Amino acid sequence: MQARGHLVFRINFNGGDRVLWHGRNATDYQGDEAAWPAFLRDYAGRNAITDIVLLNDCRPLHRLAIAVARALGIATHIFESGYIRPNWLTLEKQGVNGFSTLPRNMEDVLRIAERLPPPRDAVEVKETLSGRALNDVIYSSATFLLSWRYPRYRRDWPYGQAAEYAFGGLRLVRGILRGFQRQRQVDRIASGATPFYLLPLQIEADSQIRFHSPYASQAEVIRLVMQSFSQFAPAGTQLVITEHPLETCPTNWQRIVAEQAALCGITQRVVFLAGGTDSELVESCRGMLVINSSTGQDALVFRKPLIALAPAVYNLPGLTFQGKLDEYWVEAVPADPELVAAFRRVLIAETQINGGFFSERGIALAIENSLPVLERKAKISPDGYASTQPLQAF
Repeated sequence: MQARGHLVFRINFNGGDRVLWHGRNATDYQGDEAAWPAFLRDYAGRNAITDIVLLNDCRPLHRLAIAVARALGIATHIFESGYIRPNWLTLEKQGVNGFSTLPRNMEDVLRIAERLPPPRDAVEVKETLSGRALNDVIYSSATFLLSWRYPRYRRDWPYGQAAEYAFGGLRLVRGILRGFQRQRQVDRIASGATPFYLLPLQIEADSQIRFHSPYASQAEVIRLVMQSFSQFAPAGTQLVITEHPLETCPTNWQRIVAEQAALCGITQRVVFLAGGTDSELVESCRGMLVINSSTGQDALVFRKPLIALAPAVYNLPGLTFQGKLDEYWVEAVPADPELVAAFRRVLIAETQINGGFFSERGIALAIENSLPVLERKAKISPDGYASTQPLQAF
């Protein structure tokens, strides 16, 4: 951005931030959450900030920054994992997920889609779990080692780093040891004669659950879905529940699923799978139920009846089932493919950046594709035209 004539600032909140960026125009914020808004108002005024770029809009300091920016007329640009995965990242103004400014009705989606070209193809971004884990370990280690420099910084996660690594590592080891057995189970379910519904779990501590859903925990979702399934799903069907491959919380989802299945009297009709949601399962399922996971987009592509139990950018009439959960099992139908195509055209054009966070190639692509979007979506001047002045962003 500096090479393109923009002035860029950076505020670091912890040691991980500082290791990644400690050069020109980098400032360490060493205060607490209460003092942050006043600090930011002063900082933005002194440096004539026009735009703020951040990752995720639900972290406590980020939520406060967005509120300050809104009050000062500063534009915000939020990065997040892609609404479509893999190969994509999300970049939106003002908010993402439940705070997204995407249309909330199909009429507006269709109107916007009419004037857009066909969606662009994505360059493949190869990212591995090991690469992502290494990135996290480096960042977390730097945060710990430099904690003396940021004594008031508080990590936005409901449980400690040690617990996260311990339970995440345990799941990883179990996944490796049971890999062959799990694949056989997936193949048997996907190719079997028993029709099944698919419920992919999400990361328990993710903002999609904590801030963008009405549920205190996914345990509540498991209970609601199982009770409904036991009473209203067609006889002879199964419910397959999959654990998120990056889950690190201490909750034993397999035990919770087993206990709830026993209470509902459907132990023989419920299957729990660790290790994620395979495309074979999506392609062969009878229907999918999600909270607000991006996996729901796969159901749309494979034309599977889909219900979203919490707000999601794709939870629109014509795409997802809009009735009650108890009615879903027999009344839901696949999405209209023309509406799916129109929605994805708008989604990609307005919010998606080809690239990734966890590989050199992915980052290079993300930078290349983000710069023109940031410039195009930069603060709009009062006369309605994009400002010709360089961005003063951090």
